[in-house]
Amino acid sequence: MVTVGFTNVMMYQLKELKGKELKSISCVDDEIKKRKFPRSAYGNLFLCVDDMYMEIGNLFRSMNYFGNEEDISTLFCELKLRQSECQHYMYTEIAKEYVIDDIIENIIVIRDKISLYQKEYGVKVVSDNYELRKEKGEKEIPNVKDLGGIELGHYTYNIVLDQALVIKCANNTYIFERGSLFTEEILIRVNKNYMVEIDSVEDVKKYWREGNEGLRIDVEREKIQI
Repeated sequence: MVTVGFTNVMMYQLKELKGKELKSISCVDDEIKKRKFPRSAYGNLFLCVDDMYMEIGNLFRSMNYFGNEEDISTLFCELKLRQSECQHYMYTEIAKEYVIDDIIENIIVIRDKISLYQKEYGVKVVSDNYELRKEKGEKEIPNVKDLGGIELGHYTYNIVLDQALVIKCANNTYIFERGSLFTEEILIRVNKNYMVEIDSVEDVKKYWREGNEGLRIDVEREKIQI
């Protein structure tokens, strides 16, 4: 099982924000001159909460991806006590501070458990140069338990993925959603009906179906109230 997202320590730090004032959001936005509020940030952004700062990031981390080591973007957070510790990932660009002035009432993590598997015998490409083949009637196949969960003709890959962080305030709700697995973009939305802004379960299935035709894809979504 591959897990991509907030650790228990990070979840505790997020919980500590409840009841405090979200003063502002600071980030570098490609379209900063065109919008009154950012639609995305690259790499990271900072929440100014009372007298401290919380970094919200989405950066690459090496992990198992279908039997290979790949860089997959991972949501994370880190508490900063001083503004001088806040360094934007796109440090060559000018960050802008967006005033919020709202009390944080609740924090939610949208977590997906994604399972891909195939019970039928056949051919599956595990990496660029490896194939596992088992024709019907064969009695033995190579032992490849360590290759992404492929074993005895049963192919499976499981990943737990934190899709979004939702911060519900008294007057508005702020959504910070990861981009795809291979981009460090953070999508930013403002909507009290926050679930319409986040990729649906069907959207997630569609994303994982590309390049994995013939596999069954299951997605279990959990809304974790911190």
